[in-house]
Amino acid sequence: MSSPCFAQPDSPRPASFSPPPPPYACCHEKQITIKIQIDDLTEQDIKYDLTQKGVDIKIGLDIASLSIKKMVTQIILISGDSDFVPATKTARREGVDFILEPMWNPINPNLHEHIDGLMSTCFNPTKPFAPNNYPYIL
Repeated sequence: MSSPCFAQPDSPRPASFSPPPPPYACCHEKQITIKIQIDDLTEQDIKYDLTQKGVDIKIGLDIASLSIKKMVTQIILISGDSDFVPATKTARREGVDFILEPMWNPINPNLHEHIDGLMSTCFNPTKPFAPNNYPYIL
């Protein structure tokens, strides 16, 4: 007779209950250990998770914090996301020179209103090489 699984909340627990020994595996599951070398990995073995977990808010908090503490005099933000409008406004209110580098991407008009300068330092990939395709500063 096998022992009952206590991983499920509905399982009755005997009066003499003691937790299972480490690694606390459920009796219905088998632990499998496989040792492989890096050379054995294929592209199907690797999954890249592209989800962002609050990156914009963390960058915005850094911008506001550095500005309020007077730790910076200039910030160059490589983005065009309108999520940065509150942080940009805070930085400018604190006297920080705020430059935006959108890398030739369109920017939100609300964000454009709250920056001191617009700069692109890379070539425009949508245009052929020409004199007007050089980096510019407005």
